[in-house]
Amino acid sequence: MLALESEKNCRRMLKLEVTERLIEALDDRLLRANAARILRNLCAYSTGSSSFVQLQRLTASGPTILKAIMTEESKMQEVMLGLASHV
Repeated sequence: MLALESEKNCRRMLKLEVTERLIEALDDRLLRANAARILRNLCAYSTGSSSFVQLQRLTASGPTILKAIMTEESKMQEVMLGLASHV
């Protein structure tokens, strides 16, 4: 996972504007955990107004995140809680 704990890679990913695809991936059970981890790190390591505008779209995924927190167990619940703390 290139985005984990790497501010430089997070900035590169934000330049590629992949946030929309990652937000859509939250709806897919197979991709949800990795998409949430990447989005959490993008939120944690992003700086500047350009990244803020991209990550502001993440608020639309709030219902998906909350539903996963309420229905999932163990690792998935932990990952989604981590993402929710940044949204």
